[in-house]
Amino acid sequence: MAITKIWGVTKTVGKTVKYIANEEKTQTDLKDLSEGASINQSIEDVIAYASNAEKTEKCYYVNGVNCIPELASREFVRCKRANKKDGSKRQVRDKNGEPVLDENGEKIYETVQAYHCVMSFDGYECSPEVAHEIGLEFARRAWGDNYQVVVATHLNTENVHNHFVINSVGMDGKLLHDGTTWWRLKQITDELCKEYGLSVVNEPKRGGESRNWKVHDDNRSGEPTRYNHIKEVVDEAIAHSLSLEDFQKNLRQAGFRYRMGPNQKYWTVTPDGYERPFRLYHLGSEYTNDAIQKRLDDNKYLNEHDLFDPNENWSIDPLHVWCTDRARRYRQQTRKGSYLYLWRYSCYMYGFRPAPNPVRQKGYRTPWQLHQNYSSLNKLNEEAILLSAYDIETFPQLCDFRNGKNEELRQLEEVRKMYRKQLRSAPESEQEKLRAKIAETTSEMREIRHELLLIDDVDKRAGSLAESLNNLDIEMERQVQERERGRTADG
Repeated sequence: MAITKIWGVTKTVGKTVKYIANEEKTQTDLKDLSEGASINQSIEDVIAYASNAEKTEKCYYVNGVNCIPELASREFVRCKRANKKDGSKRQVRDKNGEPVLDENGEKIYETVQAYHCVMSFDGYECSPEVAHEIGLEFARRAWGDNYQVVVATHLNTENVHNHFVINSVGMDGKLLHDGTTWWRLKQITDELCKEYGLSVVNEPKRGGESRNWKVHDDNRSGEPTRYNHIKEVVDEAIAHSLSLEDFQKNLRQAGFRYRMGPNQKYWTVTPDGYERPFRLYHLGSEYTNDAIQKRLDDNKYLNEHDLFDPNENWSIDPLHVWCTDRARRYRQQTRKGSYLYLWRYSCYMYGFRPAPNPVRQKGYRTPWQLHQNYSSLNKLNEEAILLSAYDIETFPQLCDFRNGKNEELRQLEEVRKMYRKQLRSAPESEQEKLRAKIAETTSEMREIRHELLLIDDVDKRAGSLAESLNNLDIEMERQVQERERGRTADG
């Protein structure tokens, strides 16, 4: 079984080719590689991702289709110049998918220099040799004799996988748009898997998690997304229902609107805070109308045989977390305008406390008010740790921190220039020491830039995060009042 994904490269193609063809960090015992199978290349200027020690590539094979891998970036450029084309164009969009506009309100376009494609196999169901052979044939079938492609087989994860870098301009001048469609690449991948006796992905559905890799990754990591939030609530509602009426009641209590009429083709739910209904079948085969009804019937059967307890295994109610003394203290400081406690409060309501390796509270259901603000808990955690380390609570403190780090960065840049100038005239005996100093200074600059990016993000997100938490406070206070009225009525 193999899956593919593809995206455009709008910056330096040479760095992308170096990344996928990097063998300097390879540590392999494989011998007798075929002629031309591996390439030694400098790792200077390789993108930061490739230089990350935790993600070191082990490159087994590198070959080219219609090009020589060692000269691929140059050949890509020659092809573009010969055809007087830079590459295919596409609109620049923000993280929400909206077009980015310039000062005159016109749409901004960027040039796609090449496309980067990854083909990942299921574990080790095939050897690196076979994976590379499949990769070469895949490149020929997908992009034919008209496009230049570099093919590399890596083994730096639990899955053997191929990387492809494809020139966006064909040798006949034809532009490659979107690297051919995803469904076309999937068809070729499935054909090759069948020919080589490998398993095939069974009919992935359009929509739902399958249409968004970011959502898929977030769902695996447990980070909050609209999809896993809905799935979490629906699963819990079904687990504690004996009938469709019980299921609908539990959805209402969770703040969901629904449409589940007997004549409705697709049952839908709409969480609080959202306007568009969500079709439940997008969650998977266990969430179709018939599948949900069957799960409810199974609960009813278990109940008839005294094997069902509708009151067990409820997830932790956000209201219980909101009412704790810690949350109350965080809330008080947040309302005074503290950046530090705004982030601590939000982390706490997400179900974890800021730490180098945060652990989310098991069985905790994230409030829906927070789902629309952050898609990455790791970033939220990093920002909270930064604010705590420098005790940043007010906007003037935030500005002072930013100015101080910018000045520190400027001084380090001057120091690095000095070291580089000394390196040009230094004797060989001192060059290694100077290079080490340059590397150390560069590392310090990288850390400062990362902190500046985090503090800029804090500045940008503070308003929307405070608004989300304020909406959460209003909802929680409303629920507290309702429960108090219910106790009074019962008393």
